[in-house]
Amino acid sequence: MNINTLQVMNSLYNLGLTEAEFRAITDEISHTERTGFSIKAIKGDKVVGVSHDDKESIIINDLDEFGKFDLKPNTRILLKTLVQLEELPERIYDLHRICKYRSMDIEIKNVADSLDELKLKICERFSDKYDKVLLADDGYWQEHSGYDLEKKEKAKKTRKEKIIEQLKAVYWLFNEPFDFEFKETPKNIAVIRKVFSEKNIRVAIIQEIEEFEKRCGAFYDSRLETCEGIKVRVRTFKPSDKRYDYVCEGREIYSDEYGEKELWITDELKSKLSDKELAFLVKRIERNHYRILTKELYEMEKDSLRVEIMTARRKSIEQKNQNTLISEIKKQFKEGSLVRQGITITPDSFSYEGIKISGTKTQDFIAFENIPVRTNLDFQNLVISYIEYLVEKSREFDYFGNGLQEINFKGKADVGIGNIAIHIERIRAKKQKYGGVFYVNKIRVRTEEVCEIIVRL
Repeated sequence: MNINTLQVMNSLYNLGLTEAEFRAITDEISHTERTGFSIKAIKGDKVVGVSHDDKESIIINDLDEFGKFDLKPNTRILLKTLVQLEELPERIYDLHRICKYRSMDIEIKNVADSLDELKLKICERFSDKYDKVLLADDGYWQEHSGYDLEKKEKAKKTRKEKIIEQLKAVYWLFNEPFDFEFKETPKNIAVIRKVFSEKNIRVAIIQEIEEFEKRCGAFYDSRLETCEGIKVRVRTFKPSDKRYDYVCEGREIYSDEYGEKELWITDELKSKLSDKELAFLVKRIERNHYRILTKELYEMEKDSLRVEIMTARRKSIEQKNQNTLISEIKKQFKEGSLVRQGITITPDSFSYEGIKISGTKTQDFIAFENIPVRTNLDFQNLVISYIEYLVEKSREFDYFGNGLQEINFKGKADVGIGNIAIHIERIRAKKQKYGGVFYVNKIRVRTEEVCEIIVRL
């Protein structure tokens, strides 16, 4: 609720809020840089406060909802902790933003009577398994959206300044002078820029220059833009983590595009691997896992890695050649036909040694099977495949893994095999949705034999 609604509630329920308390609440709302829940007044069994994490909303809660803790006016709740201090340094609010808000953060589980106790709670929040991305949402997409380059550049600059302020808060937390510098790093490779140590826990500040493609614009005017920006995150490591001994300034970390796999690169391999090698190596890691890439491990895998890269390159070249072939085939079809392995192919027929196959859905079949670009054509297999395609033959498996064949054809079709004209028809009763009786050239045949009979003709 807003201040006007609070005045109405005060009068309606006789809360007894004084003018001084109203002024204190109004002043608290104006501090948009703050976070958490500020307790401003306790009236009977009601607590009146301001939730900065809920758009500066005034909230009235029952005193029982806060448990058996001794609540007092002008105290705060941050990180599930009742902070018994009237004034807090602004850096605390920056740190709270980095830690990210959680549901039920207003629920009290701890009490902090001093700033050092509150700092300890913040360190504990840093110690969970999730990275803390600085300003992950605030202005992040503004610097990557729209045609206005000046606006995007301004958003990037503003966001960088805010990141610096949050970084200063992290340095303040560990009582160290601020000396962080943004440095050029290889694109999409994260680098540890600073490491703090606190009670056997290592806290790393990791910088990355992201480069990715993003679709921008409206539906009717969409386009792909190459976006580039700085990403900074905080991550903690405990001695039980195998990466703990590798957490040091300058360490390079390569991730897949979804950030689900990580390759930690040791010093002897730093800046010595190509982007392709890194991309193929990270594919070998299981999802949500990491791998420490030592020189010994690389020596064991480099031969298979080379073959894998070579195979991918060969497939790429073959695809380019196939695209060229498709282009040539289209030109040949303009002249009427083309010949592949002795089989003459037109847009709606194929023939071999005078036997021509044409009929219903022949053109669809040629496109579906991509016949013009195949290099292992066999005429007899083509005929069988065409008939099976025409009658919509399929094979499925039941619950027990038994193979079941289905013929889903309905209606009529005509096929020409050489000089033989074949008419296929499946007749169903008026209300019959499935099945039906097959006729080939007006002779009734069993459904499971229809393909074999047509080919024999």
